[in-house]
Amino acid sequence: MIGILNYGLGNLLSVFNALEFLDGKPEFVSDGANLARVDGLVIPGVGHFGKGMQALEALGLVEPLNEEVIVRRKPVLGICLGMQLMCAYSEEAGRKGLGWFDERVRLLNSKELRTPNIGWSEVSITGGRMRDVLLCSQLLCRRRCSRCDFLHKFGCKSGRFP
Repeated sequence: MIGILNYGLGNLLSVFNALEFLDGKPEFVSDGANLARVDGLVIPGVGHFGKGMQALEALGLVEPLNEEVIVRRKPVLGICLGMQLMCAYSEEAGRKGLGWFDERVRLLNSKELRTPNIGWSEVSITGGRMRDVLLCSQLLCRRRCSRCDFLHKFGCKSGRFP
């Protein structure tokens, strides 16, 4: 069973429908007990980094998330804001994130990419654990598509958290 984290800032039904299409047996989760029951987790999200972290804190989800993802090594996929929340720090909100990986969420450099980045772009899978690559490939190839729709002006760039 795959849990979809419901913290009030996500495109929950889109993620639910996509997982159901792939026979993923999705379920909405919003507390630590339900987090512990699922085999994997998707953290969707639409909105501001600061509001996302505030919502996780207000719902008491930070510690249960850390327990499941960091300690128990539960597979997790962050989508849009959900992925940004996994980073160490965000310039958008000027605050720490969950810190699961040492990345900084930064304003996209307009020399590299028009900002905000709006529209369909090619997506390629370049690494990661084979299981993750296969899942991503299945999501993209099931509809014979390698393009995804984007709307954002912040993204992750490698860098050390101060």
